[in-house]
Amino acid sequence: MRLHCLVAVLVVLVLIDVGEGFYRRYYRYQGGRRYYRYQAGGRYYRYQAGGRYYRYQAGSRYNLPEITNGSCMKWSIVKYIVTHFTCPNPDPCVMIDCNCNGKCVDGICQCYTGFHGHFCSEPIPECQNGGNLVAEDGKLKCNCLPGTSGEDCTIDCGAVPPGNFSTGTAASGTTFPNEADYTCNEGYEVASGDFSIKCLASGQWDVANILVCQAKDCGPPPEGTLSTGTVNGDSTFPNNATYTCDEGNERLSGKTVISCLASGRWETDILVCQPSKKCESLPIDVVFVVDGSSSVTSDNFTTMINAIADSGFVVFPRTAYVGLVVFSGNFQPDEDIIPLSPSDPNTLATKIRALVNRGGLGDASFGVSTAQDTAFNNRRPDTMDLIILLTTGNSTNPQSDANMIFNIDISAYGIGPDVGLADLEKFVNSDIAAVFLDTFDEIQGVFDPIAASLC
Repeated sequence: MRLHCLVAVLVVLVLIDVGEGFYRRYYRYQGGRRYYRYQAGGRYYRYQAGGRYYRYQAGSRYNLPEITNGSCMKWSIVKYIVTHFTCPNPDPCVMIDCNCNGKCVDGICQCYTGFHGHFCSEPIPECQNGGNLVAEDGKLKCNCLPGTSGEDCTIDCGAVPPGNFSTGTAASGTTFPNEADYTCNEGYEVASGDFSIKCLASGQWDVANILVCQAKDCGPPPEGTLSTGTVNGDSTFPNNATYTCDEGNERLSGKTVISCLASGRWETDILVCQPSKKCESLPIDVVFVVDGSSSVTSDNFTTMINAIADSGFVVFPRTAYVGLVVFSGNFQPDEDIIPLSPSDPNTLATKIRALVNRGGLGDASFGVSTAQDTAFNNRRPDTMDLIILLTTGNSTNPQSDANMIFNIDISAYGIGPDVGLADLEKFVNSDIAAVFLDTFDEIQGVFDPIAASLC
């Protein structure tokens, strides 16, 4: 009977409503030989202050590590914790972070100038060109007038327009009132216009004075070596010049087409030509008549002799027979005449270089007559005959003596200031065959074009 009553008492005790503000769910806790029950934290943390247990909200569970007897009601079998529940007021700004220098007051961010939003993370747009602020979806935005656009109602002129052979870039953007800077394209130079244009309030670029550039001019094509260049169109970048070998010559090296470069200069690898080897199939007999008088110094005489030995006639001895007469006041027939012969080029060049200047008075008519009478003894039929006269002074023979030479072409070169035009023209077949040279150095390379023109 006592056991049944005790159970009933316990049931009554368990069902007692401890009232609002007290814990009604308990966990059992063993302290010594007695058991205590206390309310679990559930989703709250607890801490002790002044003999009472408080809780505050947190994200994880926590069980109280200690319970004191002073806070419990004792029974004969179990003890119950009936602790009054009170919570301190939390700081509403603890979990709030206001951006951009904003300040939290009573759980609300007070934003710094230029920003808005719950956490001051949204900048307030600065509406330009007549735009006004409006709220949309909790955010401020600009309501732009026609002709403007973007977050702040700017005027955008769009892509930078191309110039006249010039290119523009807008480093600061394409909106009003920014500018675009222009430079000439590669190979072009300034002709007129401005180096910068503005984006106008109308939304258009000011192209009235946009930079105008023109192609660089390389000028006339440079002279080639026995070659001539002609321009295809004009001589500006990036046009070309086409080169061809002069008549009687053939390509040795270089390019037949060169370009006007972006630097305003022609390419330098110009066509180089040489006397055509076709001359080998066209027989010609050539006799050089050289002034060996006192009016020619030893160095100048050597210059003339070396130029002859290096000429294009000497290198084709099989078809171009070469002879030589040196006239002077001390003329030696056995030593100053090289008859026409098909000798080896090296042997012939050696003989020519061995000739000497004997000095004394010189008579060009005598040299020409000697060439006709002696050097041309071995002349070949159906072969072109040519005398090349090199002299520094006047002839002492009358003009009639010179005119006795027939069927032989003569080219006369007068060297220095003492040559008379009328006298020199006595020997030639036409006016263009008489050539005047200021110095002996000009003799170098003068015979190759002659050889080429005769082929």
